[in-house]
Amino acid sequence: MHNNILTFAELLPFIKNDLNMLSKQSLSKIQVPYFRVFEDEDALGVYTTLTLEKSLSLQIPGLSGFEFVLDTQGDGLEPEMLVEFYPELYFEFSGIDAGIRFPTSLFKPAKKKSDGTFETVSSKSGKSAALEIAIEDICFAIDSSGEIEFSLLDDSVPLEFNHPFMIGDSGIVIDAEEIKLSFGQAGSTSGVGIPKATIHLPGGLSDILPGALTISDGFIGSGGFTGKTGIDNLNPNYDQKKKKFTGKGSGTIFGYSFGLKKVDIAFKQNALTACEIKGGIVLPFFDDYLDVDVGFDLNGNVSVSITKTDGLGDLSIPNILTVKVDSLGFERKGDDYLIHIGGEIKPLVGEPKLKWPKFKVKKLTIDSDGNMSMDGGSADVPKQCSFDFHGFQVEITKIGFGKEDDGTKWIGFSGGIKLVDGLPIGASVEGLRISWKGSETSVSFNGIGVQFEVPGALRFSGAVSYVEDKKEFKG
Repeated sequence: MHNNILTFAELLPFIKNDLNMLSKQSLSKIQVPYFRVFEDEDALGVYTTLTLEKSLSLQIPGLSGFEFVLDTQGDGLEPEMLVEFYPELYFEFSGIDAGIRFPTSLFKPAKKKSDGTFETVSSKSGKSAALEIAIEDICFAIDSSGEIEFSLLDDSVPLEFNHPFMIGDSGIVIDAEEIKLSFGQAGSTSGVGIPKATIHLPGGLSDILPGALTISDGFIGSGGFTGKTGIDNLNPNYDQKKKKFTGKGSGTIFGYSFGLKKVDIAFKQNALTACEIKGGIVLPFFDDYLDVDVGFDLNGNVSVSITKTDGLGDLSIPNILTVKVDSLGFERKGDDYLIHIGGEIKPLVGEPKLKWPKFKVKKLTIDSDGNMSMDGGSADVPKQCSFDFHGFQVEITKIGFGKEDDGTKWIGFSGGIKLVDGLPIGASVEGLRISWKGSETSVSFNGIGVQFEVPGALRFSGAVSYVEDKKEFKG
């Protein structure tokens, strides 16, 4: 029996070369107040009690950046240890409170905010805290090849992470319901198994889900998280009266009604190998929906694109207008999201007698309340359009959209009109207007200023308006 207090490095000066996970610096933190040498025909070694005054981190072989931490709280430990020198180097610790610490480059602890989204957890220094698994009262062994074997002295106590965790900076959060350690087991990959977990999508995407999205048979290894999840065979119904999706698969995205049809998401070592989210999003002004593909990347960016292979989506307000949508985008403004669309608009009011042209618009903005706007209130029509309006030639140069306080929606046009050949008459955007509210539709053509002059002979100034019932101008 020896009572001299040594450091573990002094007791085993050759370990640095035999066991890479233990450095000489880390071993110097462990004191050996007592040890007893044993020897028989099969083995040579020592029994000892160690004194650890503060936390000690050991690199886990084969898992770069992963650490096995003795005494995670830094309160001090006095674990018992067996060391065999012969026939091969072997360590066995028992009665230890320890933990596994994961690299912050791969995982970040996250907590849920009051709005249901997640944010990363910071340490006292302001940096990202570390994801950990606390393990109480364990026995673990390490052989000369670096193989690790864990055993829980009380396996009735479930293991858990200190927080749900975010995969990198993606905004994708995994909340594990069960975990299993897999270190040094024959035929298995070292890491942490996650038999069941809930996945939270970034930003406002979790609101599109009809319930919890679960991952089965997930795993954390040297490269990060591996797992997959999916939902199929959802059939949300678009309710024409309520102007939103209902039933299984109905939800919201950025405050807009969304009907989820399919989800397919997969990770391999923290890389996103599959991301397919299909559904329909309601555009309030049009009270119709577009089929879209929703995606996200590992930087937390969300994308929404039109599903149609030809890049066009169809919107329709029966008997009023159709829209061929060729661009779709979102803009965050404060706590709200705006939808921007571009495409080709074709009025239907008065057809087949009225032959409305198609109007190309680059950017229409819609909010979640159904308000429509354009930069500057109206936009130039890229190509001048003219058509016959009940026998009068109308030339359109601008187009605008709006919604009144009583819910009436309208499309307004401005340009020129010929009441008689050789007499151009100007019209403002309030002039020619298609208005509708529910099933009520009207066409108005008011405030048309008429100016005519024959130099030295006649000057005329006045105004006319269109009488819809009689299909004539009067003024």
